[in-house]
Amino acid sequence: MPLSSGVRDGIATAIFAGTTHVAVLDTAAAEIAGGTYARQAATFATTANVADNDAEEVWTIPGGNEAGWYAGYDAGAAGNQTWRWPIQGNTLTEAQRLPYEAVAEADDEILYARAHPFTTGDRVVLFNKAGAAMPTGLTEAVFYWVVGANATGFQVSLTEGGAAVNVTADGRCWAVRAIPETFGDDGTLTLPAGGLDGLGTVL
Repeated sequence: MPLSSGVRDGIATAIFAGTTHVAVLDTAAAEIAGGTYARQAATFATTANVADNDAEEVWTIPGGNEAGWYAGYDAGAAGNQTWRWPIQGNTLTEAQRLPYEAVAEADDEILYARAHPFTTGDRVVLFNKAGAAMPTGLTEAVFYWVVGANATGFQVSLTEGGAAVNVTADGRCWAVRAIPETFGDDGTLTLPAGGLDGLGTVL
């Protein structure tokens, strides 16, 4: 039985419940530190089954960092992490920011994902899918490079254009487009209003 719109709105709202601030983490999931970096206070709103940040947020990132994640916290410092989502830049469409279910088969190491938006050279992160086993050989929350992409699936590598990761047992996971941002010098990172809809959408 399909969920009603009201139920989906409730689920979407719960994703950001308790979040008062948004932080930036590097690709190893450590919070950025130094310079004038600070977590930003944030508020969220839910409309038509999508919960999202309702205002632009801007961080100052010290040089020498690769920003990989946004993360929600229940405090401006320390506190508890409430969610984490890969940085996706400001150019992807809403559909490109969504998670896509991927099915991996050990015999060919391909992640099959219907109507996926990934192309060779993209970065993706994988997440566990509730009730399913993560494909053996792949690791959750690692930044992979897409290789060998076609209309029905793709493979992943730990290096750009490198060998595909060996999948040794079938499994299912979510695949999400990621666009980490490298800062050689001090700079700013901007999360536009509505930029977390990939996380906050309830399908």
